[in-house]
Amino acid sequence: MLEEASQHDDAWLEQEILNRGLLATHYPRRKPNSTEMTQAKVPHTAAQTLAEGEFNRLYARGLSSRAKAEGIKFVEAYRARYSENPRPESQAIIGKKFRPEEILEDLRNNPGVDTALGVPPGPNSGITIKLIK
Repeated sequence: MLEEASQHDDAWLEQEILNRGLLATHYPRRKPNSTEMTQAKVPHTAAQTLAEGEFNRLYARGLSSRAKAEGIKFVEAYRARYSENPRPESQAIIGKKFRPEEILEDLRNNPGVDTALGVPPGPNSGITIKLIK
């Protein structure tokens, strides 16, 4: 994926996910106020959300590796994409500084969506990191 990431973007990954049929169309969900399960439709934005999130994680990992190699002590969280209704937890992380080693360790130890440090803070947050000198 590293080669693809350097030559493509999240829109390309989204299209690949769709073209290859990598997402289910439905998933099991519990009915409200019940123990009964039902099949819910996967949101039509799922491929986009997944692609953006994975590219952001890869970007954060790459930028943190670069910062570490160049002896840059901190990276900073910032809003890279406008959000109509930003989540409070996303807003709270903007401007925070992190050691690149912390970001790398966190991303390696938390391969899913959520990380312990909250960078990146989950799908559709619009938050990523930048180098600071």
